[in-house]
Amino acid sequence: MAFMPLLWLVSVFLRRFFGLSNMIFWSDELTILATFTGGGIFALLPVRLFHQFEAELVALKPHVAPLFDDLRRELHHRNGLVFFPLGLAALAIGIRYFNGDDFNPFAAGWFDYFYSVYLFLGFFFILNTTTLCARYTGIARVLGHEVAEGRLGRQEMRSLSRFYLKIAVIASFHFALCALSVYALYIIYTYSGNMWPGYRLIRFVQGVPLTRQLVNVTRDPLFGEVVIFFALYGSVSIAPIVYFIFPQWEVHRILVMRKECLLKKSRQMLEIAENSLGPNATGADLENYSRCVAILDSVEKIVEWPFEIGGKLGTIILIGIPSLLVLIKEVFLEAFLKFLIG
Repeated sequence: MAFMPLLWLVSVFLRRFFGLSNMIFWSDELTILATFTGGGIFALLPVRLFHQFEAELVALKPHVAPLFDDLRRELHHRNGLVFFPLGLAALAIGIRYFNGDDFNPFAAGWFDYFYSVYLFLGFFFILNTTTLCARYTGIARVLGHEVAEGRLGRQEMRSLSRFYLKIAVIASFHFALCALSVYALYIIYTYSGNMWPGYRLIRFVQGVPLTRQLVNVTRDPLFGEVVIFFALYGSVSIAPIVYFIFPQWEVHRILVMRKECLLKKSRQMLEIAENSLGPNATGADLENYSRCVAILDSVEKIVEWPFEIGGKLGTIILIGIPSLLVLIKEVFLEAFLKFLIG
């Protein structure tokens, strides 16, 4: 967790020592640093949560212990968590140099190579976490089937829901920081750390009709960048919800089919019981009718998702995390840096 901050401080020292202080892009580099450092932290948290969740569920249902052994080997296998991120990180750095264009904002070739090494290591950390988050969707699928088959009950389902909501919150922070870092890297290498000129296109100008402003935006050369900016922000806003729901979809369909079959059978039983309530109905007939009504009411309350979303608060948290990070970056971080370094 301390490795990337220390390496970045070395880069700051080198630039100050060799007279490149004007090439320290504080706001954007701190955003990237937060993502790289978060990549290390967010890789540790899911593993710790997984072990806590395993201990909790095995204590409730000992028969799932072998299932968790298989999950642990599959989710934490080193091949995908080490070699795959290393390859992608090398590809991400290599594309820039093989492109043939000059994207060096630091005015010093040697430091550009040093910073590329820093980016390579940071990309490895965040890609490692991204791979881990992707693998953890398998927990929803595997344990969701246990719920659908009736081997895990309502209490275990609540534990599943709490665990996976925590994982989704971690993924939400990670995805949002990654998107902000992509934006920050673009600003550094395209505009040398200066404010993105696209901001002037998304500001409302008083005295100019809205339709006219929209026409002006579409005709501006930066319109493509504005579209990408909003697409990036929109994707990180909905990604946490998709991440939470998509792995459960297959299990959701199984639970819906099971519930529909039970509803059909319960309604048939209730119809037969209701038809027996004639003038000569006995106490046993009334008791049978009451029992069928209770059964139908109970079946209608059967949940259709293996994990609950965590209520309105959980939904708001998942959707609001990207907006919160954008606010921190664009308002509080900028104000703090302006106060600190002018």
